[in-house]
Amino acid sequence: MNREHKFRGQRVDTKEWVYGYLIRFSNQDFICNQKEIPIGIFCFNKPNGERVNAVSSMFSCFVEVLPETVGEYTGLTDRNGNEIYEDDAVKWLGIGIKYVGCVYWDKRKLYYIVKGIHCNRAIDTTDHEWFEIIGNTHDNPELMKA
Repeated sequence: MNREHKFRGQRVDTKEWVYGYLIRFSNQDFICNQKEIPIGIFCFNKPNGERVNAVSSMFSCFVEVLPETVGEYTGLTDRNGNEIYEDDAVKWLGIGIKYVGCVYWDKRKLYYIVKGIHCNRAIDTTDHEWFEIIGNTHDNPELMKA
């Protein structure tokens, strides 16, 4: 399955969600919403000797995001055509079965899993249309409580 590698995260300053390409630099995460990412990373020393690592401000596409909110696009959409990202809260709408779970990458099995109170199943190209995004674990942590 070929898919676009893009990410989302909440801005550090406004907590607004931004979508694009992830750059990790010096313990900071940035998302750039342009297809061609300009590289303008530099380091310098302030007059007081403090070392500064920064992404050049001339590239306005870079937005610093909260690392704990960064999630990768799964390459799948839900039944309404919305892109499914890691940490999305989804509802399974199978025949006679309804449950809520969180999307995450299983490093051991190497695929996306929906894990919840009553579920622990892979999400793939054959059944993603049975899922509906109902929020995410950052904006709606109550969705993951029993």
